[in-house]
Parts: sequence; C-alpha cells; structure tokens
Amino acid sequence: MVNTPRISAVVCTHNRKAYALQAVDSLARQTLPAQVAEIVVVDNASDDGTFEALTGEFGHLPHFRCLREPRLGLSAARNTGWKAARGEFVAFLDDDARAQPDWLAAILEVFDSAVPTPGCVAGKIAAHWEAPRPPWLSDHMAMCLAILDWGDKPLAIGKDKHFAGANMAFPRRVLEEAKGFPEFLGRKGKKLLSNEEILVSRYLDDHGLITLYHPDVLVRHSIQPARLREGWFISRSYWQGVSNAIMHVRENKTAWPGRLSAALRVAAGLAKRPSWIWLACLPAADRERFDFTCDRVGKLGFISGLLGLAG
Repeated sequence: MVNTPRISAVVCTHNRKAYALQAVDSLARQTLPAQVAEIVVVDNASDDGTFEALTGEFGHLPHFRCLREPRLGLSAARNTGWKAARGEFVAFLDDDARAQPDWLAAILEVFDSAVPTPGCVAGKIAAHWEAPRPPWLSDHMAMCLAILDWGDKPLAIGKDKHFAGANMAFPRRVLEEAKGFPEFLGRKGKKLLSNEEILVSRYLDDHGLITLYHPDVLVRHSIQPARLREGWFISRSYWQGVSNAIMHVRENKTAWPGRLSAALRVAAGLAKRPSWIWLACLPAADRERFDFTCDRVGKLGFISGLLGLAG
C-alpha cells in the first residue's frame, strides 16, 4: 500500500541545473519523514541536462519524482506540478532558493493550527547575495528579486502586501478551484512576465480565503550577479508593464479602441517629460533616478502590452 503524503513540495526549473540540484537537496534534508512529504520537480523544457542530473542524484529517494513539461512557461510548469502532487497541501519553492530544514514542517503547522484554514501560507524570503548589492538598487526595486520580509510575527496579508512564488503553499483543493496559475502570465524563457501570483491572490480575496504570512516559513533566495545589472532591471520593468497591460485587458475585457485610447494617454504622460529618455541612457547614479527610469520603461511596456507589440 502506497502512503499518501500530507504535503508536496514542487520545484519548477528551466536550464538552471546547478541551482535546481541545491534546491532539491534542501528538500531532501527536510525534517518531515518521506511518508509525510514528497518532492515533485518539473523540468520545464531544459536542454542543459537538468532532468538527467536530478534523477541521477535523487532518483533513489522513494518520495522524489521528476516530470517533464515541454511547454515553456513557469505557470504551465507549476500547473503540471500541483496536478501531479498527491499531498493535501502543495508548497512551491523556486529553483534558485533553498528551504530551511523545517520549512515543510512549519507550513503544515500553520495550516493545521490556523482557524480558519488559510487559502495560502507564505513566508520570509531572505536574500543570499552572490555579489554585492549595487548602491543604486532601492528597496522598492529589490522587490523584483523576490526578497520578502513582513516582519517577525505572523500576519494576514491584505491588499497592501503580497506574497512571492519563491515561497508559497496552498491546499490542493484551492488550486483546483482556482484552476491553478494563468498560463498567459508568468516567466516564459527570456520573457520576464509576471503577475500570475497576483491573479491567484485576487481569487483568494474574492472567495474570502486569507493568506497567512509566517516568519518561520523561511527560504533563502540566491541573487545571481546577472540580476544585479542595470539592464536586467530595465528589462524586468518593461515586462512588468507588459504584464500589467495583459492583466488590465483581461480583467476589463478591453476592446481595441479602449486599448488604443489607454496607450495614447500613457504616451502623452511620457511626452510631458521627455528628459527621461536621455537619463535612461546614463549609468545609474542614484536610487531615485534609477527608480524613475524603471518606472518610465515600465510605462513603455504597458503601452506595448496594450497594443500587442510585446514579442
């Protein structure tokens, strides 16, 4: 007779073999026994030997499975993961994050003790800086790196706060009812689309389900040097604008005339202060100026998304 685990830990990965091995190793070292927790890895169209490396390293574990999802996209991979999960609860860990040994135990403790049962449990995401933090990187822009700390006390996350996909867990039935993650949003290769977690959060709010943050639910997120360059944040800001536009059009069912009108309004706002174009060509000198540049680039992304120009 096969034991049914209480919780499934899902890791989705695309061409990050070394990081994925570390993430799964942190799950293999969890304090919960294998009968209680399973590990489900989704290899999302990798071509760097990720699947072979993971199965070679962890394939002997009775509670480990590695699946392949050929459709490129984080949301598609996450949906494959939770649908394959056998646990009552499903926890998601990014492939470049490492969970504390009691991560899954802490998640179960929150789900079991909270009344009513949360629709989502989220936790602290501490940064593991692989290179020094640039002086031009503000706390606001650092949020793009999935660093999250809402303090050292449990709290219900309202609309003024958010959770991050690097460290989140749901009852499986909630994911079923919400139909998982929207596959028109979320990372797709080099397209830094986002907002898929925002739509899941809105589903929870609309259905009276709370999201509970607990500091003991802790992971450490690797911040790679490539993500500490100005160009990465410029690209991230552009795709955030595209994501906002896609979500705006979907939620408001905006027809083409409305999309064009909205794009023209945003463009008119940018034209009132054209000096930002010159500033964007200069190296980041301070946090305020770089934040301003990223904000304007995000508006360009919003226009591009409204007009369907984002490639």
